Amino acid sequence: MAPQFEVPASDVIDWRRHIHAHPELSYKEHATSDFVVEKLTSFGLSPERPTETSVTVLIQGRGPGRTVALRADLDALPLQEETGDSFASTVDGVMHACGHDAHTAMLLGTARVLSGLTDSFDGAVKLIFQHAEETPPGGAKELVGQGVLEGVDAIFGVHMANQATGTISVRKGVTSTVAGGFFATIKGQGSHASMPQNGVDPVLVAAQVTVALNTIVSRSVAPDHMNVVNVGMIRAGEAPTSSRTPPGSACPCARSRTRTGRSSGPARPTSWRTRAPPTVPRPRSNGPTATP
Repeated sequence: MAPQFEVPASDVIDWRRHIHAHPELSYKEHATSDFVVEKLTSFGLSPERPTETSVTVLIQGRGPGRTVALRADLDALPLQEETGDSFASTVDGVMHACGHDAHTAMLLGTARVLSGLTDSFDGAVKLIFQHAEETPPGGAKELVGQGVLEGVDAIFGVHMANQATGTISVRKGVTSTVAGGFFATIKGQGSHASMPQNGVDPVLVAAQVTVALNTIVSRSVAPDHMNVVNVGMIRAGEAPTSSRTPPGSACPCARSRTRTGRSSGPARPTSWRTRAPPTVPRPRSNGPTATP
């Protein structure tokens, strides 16, 4: 007969909202990991810290058997939250926008339940609260190097999604995507805004590059392949001077995701230099002289 237990749903929601209101960036998850240790200890467990801001705990069952690991991530993203929620981020420029607050709360809920069921299963369950998921090469590599997975027979990482409450989705084969990307610097040729024929505007080039990159998936990838190419940032110039003088460079940043092929790794810097056009004589005008 399967053991009976109650899911601490209200506590999981409270924990998630607390973590959401106090986000921390990769490798800086000090308060978050302290919160995790505090809760695990209150469940009668003995957590450990393989690194400064990560946490693991082993929940031993009634007898020998295999060890299964469950993993969650702790870090947030460098984004400004503007939701207006009562539990919105209290840290300027940092937000849990990728669900790690929920992952951590879910794993704490799992710890609460399993801590009361140790007489109901053989083997052990290892809970891993990983730091620095968002920053390559990431905390996972560091934890493996610390021997966290030694003796583990299987590991599961769960990611939340926009689905109905209580729904769990699985699929055969590859589930998640592999990410890559680049930062590019497009170097133009300066000129005054009143004489665009004498320069090369890198903003215009960046706009054309952005459009071209977004045709990769629609025109170069088979429709049955999961691929995404996204330009999430273009940085160029500083107002108000750029309204009169085109900037010398523009910097787009692109990210890609796919379930096939190999990752290009984290975003890498790339530099493209545009070619200046031949100098064109300024046309004569009998009208008012343009003021720079």
